[in-house]
Amino acid sequence: PSFIYAIQNLLTQEGYHHLDFLTFNLLNQTKLLSTALVVYVLLGIRQSLVQVVALVMLLAGAFLLSTDTGGGTEAQASRFWGGVVPVLLASVCSGIAGGLCQQALQRTARNSYLFTMEIAVYGVVSLLVVMLAAPEHLARDRNRILTEGVWAGWEWRTLVPVSTNAMGGIFVGQVTKYAGGVKKGFCIVFGILITSVLQKVVYGKEISGRTWTAMPLVVGSIVLHSLFPASKLKTG
Repeated sequence: PSFIYAIQNLLTQEGYHHLDFLTFNLLNQTKLLSTALVVYVLLGIRQSLVQVVALVMLLAGAFLLSTDTGGGTEAQASRFWGGVVPVLLASVCSGIAGGLCQQALQRTARNSYLFTMEIAVYGVVSLLVVMLAAPEHLARDRNRILTEGVWAGWEWRTLVPVSTNAMGGIFVGQVTKYAGGVKKGFCIVFGILITSVLQKVVYGKEISGRTWTAMPLVVGSIVLHSLFPASKLKTG
């Protein structure tokens, strides 16, 4: 999983350069599709009929976002190949790695904190290997890191995304463990709403019509997928 997460991180960084915040956040939710497939193959966990409908809604939202026609032909090509495709591939990586982690935690009863630390350590090593082997456009800072060191370009503001990502990983695990997947789903929806507000109000970036159309599909799919798991339907 650490090696897969390292590839996912590089693809994610590539997507950041070509997509606005909201489109990235919405497309990133397609990891539900790959996660659902992986956990079925590895753990035999099936999706309920409502969850299948939710996944179809998510796929429709992803299609709308990936075919947004804003800008000229060259801008559209750059947005699709440089932004949409890497984010979708990163979501596939996330689903595969997440399924493997879920299998490890559920079948071996591993300590979640220790497991997270192991993934982080192995992830750093894997990321260094991948960064050295990746093409230049997927490792823009490679030469600078090799010449100036790992901390090149860091400042106090760099700690904000680093810290929030680190805390987010811990919080997600705790929310899933103690509050359940339903509340986690609503947290994701809340995060999408925050992203939309920040993009419009703080940064003044307009939200396209396709994005407005895709947003309720993605949000609705997350809510439905969280509220109607297969196990709950069987026991009801």
